[in-house]
Amino acid sequence: FANIDLRTLAKMGLSVKQLARRHVRELERLTRLVDGQQAARAASATRQQATTSVPRDARLGNSLQSGEGAGKPQVGCIGGGHLLVMNAETLTLPRVLRLWKLWAELATVSSKYYPEMLGCCAIVRGEQGARWILDYV
Repeated sequence: FANIDLRTLAKMGLSVKQLARRHVRELERLTRLVDGQQAARAASATRQQATTSVPRDARLGNSLQSGEGAGKPQVGCIGGGHLLVMNAETLTLPRVLRLWKLWAELATVSSKYYPEMLGCCAIVRGEQGARWILDYV
């Protein structure tokens, strides 16, 4: 995201709406990939459950109670979602402000039409002075 230059793209005839359509195509592709992986996991779990005499819940409960992470709080995305890790090392405050319209458009499309794909976003190596932006995004 940090390398997107909206002014140059506008000179080439690309608008924020066109970039949002590209984002939708990528979300559709990602949705198909995730659906395929979930179907494969479900089929694998069904095969495993058919060959195991211990109920799955009992196996899970035993491993959680006696496992290494027993009693520790779980950290993760609310509702399961997906994790997006963004390297913001080259993302300066002026760039963030120039990309704000694109961010808003993509966030609107994603939350309205693809809520199942939303999850957590971890931004690493961000500029110290731009931290206030995270409170509003």
